[in-house]
Amino acid sequence: MGSVGTVPLADVWSALDVCLPGYRRVEKKHHWWVYPPNGGDPYMRLPKGPHSGRSNTRIERGHVKHMARFLGVFDCVVGTLGR
Repeated sequence: MGSVGTVPLADVWSALDVCLPGYRRVEKKHHWWVYPPNGGDPYMRLPKGPHSGRSNTRIERGHVKHMARFLGVFDCVVGTLGR
């Protein structure tokens, strides 16, 4: 998965469903907080994207990769999102 481009937010949630079952997400004003199932530190910087009220928003791949590394599921997320 390259660092340039965007990924639909729905695909990010699908990848986390597979790679991090039991995770929890909390919507904040400008970001999503993603909590790991084991009660560790949350990833607090996943942006909601431009026009954050849209359901089809796209997230930059660099943000997704950073989140996956932080949560320890990088290989799985990259394999799931691929392309």
